[in-house]
Amino acid sequence: MLKYIGKKVLIAIATVFVLATATFFLMKLIPGDPFLNDKIPVAVQDKQRAFYGLDKPVPQQYLTYMNNLLHGDLGYSIKKTGKTVVDIIKEAFPVSAKLVFLPGICSHDDSGCCPLLKLSSAPPAILPCSMYKKSSFHPQ
Repeated sequence: MLKYIGKKVLIAIATVFVLATATFFLMKLIPGDPFLNDKIPVAVQDKQRAFYGLDKPVPQQYLTYMNNLLHGDLGYSIKKTGKTVVDIIKEAFPVSAKLVFLPGICSHDDSGCCPLLKLSSAPPAILPCSMYKKSSFHPQ
């Protein structure tokens, strides 16, 4: 069993590595950069590129990117000034977890709806869990 789990962990690590590498190089194939704007002075654009490391050669950018990913540093958001990407993910994660967790519970219930929701005073909008169960591929 330990060998099986180890194999699955190695496959997951390899998958994340391949996806991160593919994402990095596919983004480099897109023409332009995020700071090209006629309204922003060139000096400011150059400063932004330097801050985000886009002024360095691509191999150095890749190594920095992979090192930062390994340490959980996803950098600062370009769109939401002053916020890190990790902070943005932390804000959105609870909602995403609920969207995955509740249908997962409901899909394994024989009655077609989550018993926890029946006992609570949940609004009717989230009670029709049977729709998820009917569309799932779990054996009946």
